Amino acid sequence: MTRDTASLSLARDEIIASIGPEAVVDAAAVAGAFQGLDRIANGTGIPIEKAKARMTEDLREELGLNQYSTARLPDGWDKAEDENLDWGPSTHART
Repeated sequence: MTRDTASLSLARDEIIASIGPEAVVDAAAVAGAFQGLDRIANGTGIPIEKAKARMTEDLREELGLNQYSTARLPDGWDKAEDENLDWGPSTHART
């Protein structure tokens, strides 16, 4: 990420020259769709697997995500018997 508009413009031009404007639009659409679907999944309570929670534990801390009640895993999540963790509305109600 940069605030250097000249570098950003150059990088954008290089990407367009490399893959073409249609592919840039397709890539933006995929990124946007993923962003939306991820928010829907979190909001509806689709569980996260313990393995993924463990793999992302440091990243979530580094990004400061755990400061948001809707992003924190419930206390004792690593000791839960179920392999899937509820990371949605019912979790939010307990935080």
